[in-house]
Amino acid sequence: MAKPPPDNQWFIEQVEQQQSALKGFIRMLGVRPESVDDLAQETFVIAYKKLAMFEQGTNFGAWLRTIARNLVRNEIRRRSRRRVLATEVAEFLLDRADEKATHPAAQVEQAEQHQQRVDALRACLRKLPKRSRRIVKQRYFEQLSLGVIAGYENTNANNISQILFRLRSSLFSCMKERLGDAST
Repeated sequence: MAKPPPDNQWFIEQVEQQQSALKGFIRMLGVRPESVDDLAQETFVIAYKKLAMFEQGTNFGAWLRTIARNLVRNEIRRRSRRRVLATEVAEFLLDRADEKATHPAAQVEQAEQHQQRVDALRACLRKLPKRSRRIVKQRYFEQLSLGVIAGYENTNANNISQILFRLRSSLFSCMKERLGDAST
């Protein structure tokens, strides 16, 4: 006998339990910090609308991650003028995300692979010239706007945008080289 679909109270409890992990997963996919909350919220909205399709007793977190992964893929395809993603890094991480990582051993392996990617990214960042590291830090860690960074660097926002594009490409290549074909 098929189980009845989950009710609203169950869904609210799941949102409370899964919210932090989902946001971490979305960040891991390369989504810019200022867009993580929006994508997580959109994921929950879609999940609520499709709640009748969820098979109760299966892994709700994995189902949410699949929805989020698809939203990020769609965002990459759109690539609007106001970029939400560091696209090259996001595509790299998305291509490697294990869509069926619900088994604890697979989650451990996925966490280890994530740590390898983080370590590779740190090593690649250390190889950048000081100015390049500073610009990456200002944009992606301090979340400064292109205009503010341009003011600090005595240039214009278009130059900073081009510099960041080249830096993302360079970091992507460096990470790919450090991780090798088997790990990327």
